[in-house]
Amino acid sequence: MSQYDDLDAAILARIDAGHTQFINIHEGAVLAESRRLADQTGRAAFRVVDGRLQSLRKRGLIEFARGFGWLKRASK
Repeated sequence: MSQYDDLDAAILARIDAGHTQFINIHEGAVLAESRRLADQTGRAAFRVVDGRLQSLRKRGLIEFARGFGWLKRASK
């Protein structure tokens, strides 16, 4: 289990709820968990979230669509 599993789940939940822009994703549980991880890692909270978005994108779970924002990727 990765230290980022809770954050990844929170990010995916925000995207599922229709929040596609970074500013809207980085609220609530995502904000709280990113601050906790930022304290542990020494990185800024928004950098932690950005890194997780990129990780989820590279794993094929989400994609960035210009004009729409972050979207859940349709399973193939």
